[in-house]
Amino acid sequence: MISLQQGSDSDELFLEDTYVLKLLVVGGAGVGKTSLVRRYVDKIWNPRTLKTIGVDFSLKNVDVPVGDSKVHVRLQIWDFCGERRYRQLLPIYSQGTHGIFLCFDLSRPETLTQLQDWKLVLLRTLKRPAVFMVLGLKSDLNPEITLESLQDQTSRILRIKESLHCSAKTGENVEEAFNRIALLMFDKFFKNKENEDQ
Repeated sequence: MISLQQGSDSDELFLEDTYVLKLLVVGGAGVGKTSLVRRYVDKIWNPRTLKTIGVDFSLKNVDVPVGDSKVHVRLQIWDFCGERRYRQLLPIYSQGTHGIFLCFDLSRPETLTQLQDWKLVLLRTLKRPAVFMVLGLKSDLNPEITLESLQDQTSRILRIKESLHCSAKTGENVEEAFNRIALLMFDKFFKNKENEDQ
């Protein structure tokens, strides 16, 4: 089941010179993926967020800094359900993906090691390499976590250094995470084209 959400500032349409980037948000059930997306897109946090059934789809327009200027990017955010029974749908929804948030719950360490399965499925499925970033969610429940210790863990367990800890409840690092992956995706897939056009 797909539901469509648009961010509150999505009435600003960048139809000309807009890059469309697809971002997939994955991780185990209950780690906080939907709360993260709602905080970013709608600037809200709801402690009673319902579990996603299938996939949720949101749009958000952002400006990505490139040199001395900015480019308009439309983020397509696909919030994929964490329940194992929906995993068979992942190959369908991951096609055309530019970037992936691998999300885990900082208050449940086992959800980090579970990301190994998600990563393996995605690597087998994707037809082109995507940008991976690991997000440790619910940092408000684990305030002693540092960026260095998180990067050490994600490098050791997932072989991914790009990581950040976030809290949908407080908003900590939410904008930073999306801005960072938007920039990484743009650099990987479109930066050369932008340079050619100038």
